[in-house]
Amino acid sequence: MASRYVKPKRNFISILTLLSMVGPIIGVAVLVTVIAVMSGFSHNIKDRILNMQSHFTLHGLFKNFDDPEADIKRLNEIPGLRSSAIIEGAVLLQTSRDVSPQLLMGIMPEYEKSVTDLYKNIIEGRYNLKDNEVLVGSVMAVQHNISVGSKIVLHSLDALKENIDFSGGEVKMVKDPSFELPKELTVAGIFTLGMEKYNSGIIFTNLDTADDILGKEWGTATAIKVKTPDAFDLKDYEAQIQDVVPYASVMNWQESNRYLFSALKSEKNMMFFLLFFIVLIAAFGIGGTLLTFAIQKNREIGVMKALGATPWQIMRIFLILGFIVGFISTTLGTLLGVTIVHYRDNVADFLSWIKGDEIFPSNIYQLTKIPGQIIPSDLITIFAGSILLCVLAALLPALFTAYSNPAKALKSEELL
Repeated sequence: MASRYVKPKRNFISILTLLSMVGPIIGVAVLVTVIAVMSGFSHNIKDRILNMQSHFTLHGLFKNFDDPEADIKRLNEIPGLRSSAIIEGAVLLQTSRDVSPQLLMGIMPEYEKSVTDLYKNIIEGRYNLKDNEVLVGSVMAVQHNISVGSKIVLHSLDALKENIDFSGGEVKMVKDPSFELPKELTVAGIFTLGMEKYNSGIIFTNLDTADDILGKEWGTATAIKVKTPDAFDLKDYEAQIQDVVPYASVMNWQESNRYLFSALKSEKNMMFFLLFFIVLIAAFGIGGTLLTFAIQKNREIGVMKALGATPWQIMRIFLILGFIVGFISTTLGTLLGVTIVHYRDNVADFLSWIKGDEIFPSNIYQLTKIPGQIIPSDLITIFAGSILLCVLAALLPALFTAYSNPAKALKSEELL
């Protein structure tokens, strides 16, 4: 009976049924598209973080690492681990154009290759750093008119800090202020790491040059970075790392970025919750259509009840009808959503052409293409949830028909 109501003899499909399916198709397609783009953003950000950050970062509990190379060698003896050391500090970048605060990061170039992908992202110049040479980001290069071979000057903020005395609640200069000349360096290469905060705010040099600029002893480091074979399977390594370097605190990349990932997850869940209301409203459209259909078939249902059909049997017809309509519309909506995600850049270009303005400006999002990732669990949740809503929407017309008075229905003048 349910299948006959979906597909009448004279038509391929009921017009009312077809109209009721449009809402869930559009709602599910929108939900699939938005959730896939949100998942793509999250995945893209994780990839960019892992391109630059190590899986574990070690900081000295009470002081900097005096002999980081020895620590690196001991850590690299653990099967699968690769390590490198860094020192970082705030500096002032001075060019012929202006002065700006930056983060100076001293690295060990050979060890750094095994931990991050910095060496793969050099777009001009070379990666290997000699003494008094630096790598700058692409955004910084544009902002300060820097190119490979340019000379820049770095001022250590730590040296300036030591000349100010805050004791006694007053601000005053120390009696014998130290004076250190700024360091002149040559730009050896320009990198791009896909995130503006890296491309505009970090300067890389070798470890000894950074120690010299920051006023530290040569060979010392503020942190040791460790890379594991799998960024998402870290439990077995944390205890081993702590045993090798007991005088350091160990933090993995998920802990150091937990607020960012928590915000991304909350935003995705909120979008999922809000957009699911579109499917809910469309499902009630199915319920309204089925209720109209039930009123039209009132006399026919009365005949069935007079012949002995139970309320549950009548209810089952409309619940199955809701499931069939929900299944078809959800399937079509899911396929439409997956198709839109696959051709998302073409869709964005088409919309930009119609609107006359860029839909996805790369200078704002720092992405050349719209990210998109379809996660099977999200797709299953959307698919099952949409069908469930359609079945629940059919509950009202099912109850209306199941408990209607057959005597009144048989007296109706409505045609079958």
